[in-house]
Amino acid sequence: EKYFRELIRDLSDSLFILDPDGRIDWSNGAAKKLISSDSKGFQGQRFQQLVAESFRGLFATNAQRVLETGAFLPPAEMILETPGGKKYVEASFSRAASNDKEYKLVLALREVPPERLMERSAAQSAVRDAASERERMERRIRFLSAAIDALPLAVAVTEFDGRLIQANHAFGKMFRQKRDALTGKSILSLHAGDSKFLALGLSAQMGEQRVETKLRPASGAPITAEAWAAPLAQGPSGAKVLLCAFRDTSGQRAAVDKAASAAAQAAAQAARKAELENRALRESTLSSASRDIAHRLHAPVAGVLQSLQQLGGNLFSEESRGIWQNAMRGGISLNQSVNMMLLYANEQPLQTTVCDMNAIVQETLDALKEYRALPPGLNISFQPSGESPACQADPDQMKMVLWNLALNAAQAVENQPAPEVRIKVFRHNAQGRDMMVVDVRDSGPEFDLKEADSFFEPFFGRREGGVGLGLTLSKRAIERHGGRIGIERKAGYTHVSFAFPVSGGAQSARPAASSRAMN
Repeated sequence: EKYFRELIRDLSDSLFILDPDGRIDWSNGAAKKLISSDSKGFQGQRFQQLVAESFRGLFATNAQRVLETGAFLPPAEMILETPGGKKYVEASFSRAASNDKEYKLVLALREVPPERLMERSAAQSAVRDAASERERMERRIRFLSAAIDALPLAVAVTEFDGRLIQANHAFGKMFRQKRDALTGKSILSLHAGDSKFLALGLSAQMGEQRVETKLRPASGAPITAEAWAAPLAQGPSGAKVLLCAFRDTSGQRAAVDKAASAAAQAAAQAARKAELENRALRESTLSSASRDIAHRLHAPVAGVLQSLQQLGGNLFSEESRGIWQNAMRGGISLNQSVNMMLLYANEQPLQTTVCDMNAIVQETLDALKEYRALPPGLNISFQPSGESPACQADPDQMKMVLWNLALNAAQAVENQPAPEVRIKVFRHNAQGRDMMVVDVRDSGPEFDLKEADSFFEPFFGRREGGVGLGLTLSKRAIERHGGRIGIERKAGYTHVSFAFPVSGGAQSARPAASSRAMN
């Protein structure tokens, strides 16, 4: 021990032996000279206090590692702050066993030129700064990527040729594909053939551009979107990229269309309401006028017709009898017109009961023949219902409807070469409702289908001598039974059909203007 102490005492390198807690236990002469102090000046002092603050972490790390593992570490350069000023040294660390369980730290210092340490320190500082800057940039990139990925706006970064570099979650969702599957693809393949989209990428090289275009997702219908593109700042590699963003405007367009549709429906409802109000006012006016005229004509016409009936046809010659028959026919027609006007002006409440529709049709046809209301030689064929003809209805109202429809059909075929009229009754299930249907078909001349709705308007008639109320009263009666009536032309025939619920669907009548005028 004395030999080695004498040997190391005269070495030019500064040697220190430190306790495990870092206190100086022993030093050689070179060490005292380096510190510019005698042994009593720093004996027992913590060596770490002599190390410049910026190097204390390095010193503590190396010392702990050597003491715990005995590892060989390359020399570390550091700065000491001594009473004689700053010392630039190269430090080597090793350990020596003081007993079986404890090691001491052996520290060898060699002074180096300040320039060397400063250059290396500057390089190390630059490396540390670069690493720190890289870490900060990576944190910023992660933060920005997470922020962009959370945006509802579809965002992508592309090359100027359109190849995708990166896309956020909303971008993949818009095109219904995984983001990874889109990377490397051309963004131009995602648009739906819109030339404005291609122009967007070309013009965006010179600044921010915005267009509305159509995009084609992996599945589903094309998307209407607002596309925006702008060049990003030039990077270190010299390559420029485009930042593209897309906003789906299909929902806005759908909302606009929905609002327009709602406005159109509201306008149509308002027009319909105004039409119904005008029609109600017109019908009220016509009803009042019809009531007044019918009341004035009813008594005189009934008196003339009664007088003609009392005269009879037997008192006249053959020539006079023809005149009497024409007068009777005209009187009956005029009386029917007056009765029609009274029915139109005085709506009566329905008196529904269980009735047989086949029987109602047959009784109406028999009455038409009895009153000689049909053209001579015309026979109306009847095809009764094969199922149960029972239904809930007002039999008088139904007879009135069938009288008008059958009479109109007979008059339509009066001058036709092959006159044909057929009435068919059948049952039909419409959306779960059991309906009674009556179809009156005739081979009369064609008509303009555009006028079909007008046929049911009051006082609209083509037949000379008719009052134009037959179809109007028929429609009113069927609708009061909860049914519908319509007219169409197909296969050379005119069909006037009505249907109403078998179990009844009667609606309340509007108040009658006066008591019933005819039975």
